[in-house]
Amino acid sequence: MSEERPRTGEREAVHRALGQALRGVPEPQLSPFFDRRLEARLAVERRRKRFLRRFRWALQVYWLLAAAASAVIVLQLGTRGLASAPVLLGTLAVGVVLPSAVLLAVLRKDPIELVFETLDWLA
Repeated sequence: MSEERPRTGEREAVHRALGQALRGVPEPQLSPFFDRRLEARLAVERRRKRFLRRFRWALQVYWLLAAAASAVIVLQLGTRGLASAPVLLGTLAVGVVLPSAVLLAVLRKDPIELVFETLDWLA
């Protein structure tokens, strides 16, 4: 269903009527320090984006290193047996899981989205 557009004469008549109705209304004015406040908010937003980009990059590099360390630990468990398992598993928990949780908390992003960004970064 297509609506019929008003004819040019009708549009002009409505435009004139609105112009006459709003003739006595003052134009809206921006607050006195609008530009300064806007510039300050934009600067904060730029700093925040830079900060998040750096943390995202750090997290991506960290994930690569953590994956390599995890592979080494799993290989060590396979060759040494379970005698050294508590030490290696503790190292894995403190060295891999804890920093990942802290970085994810700082970024406040969905972990799956960050994993896909890391994969895109590697490609």
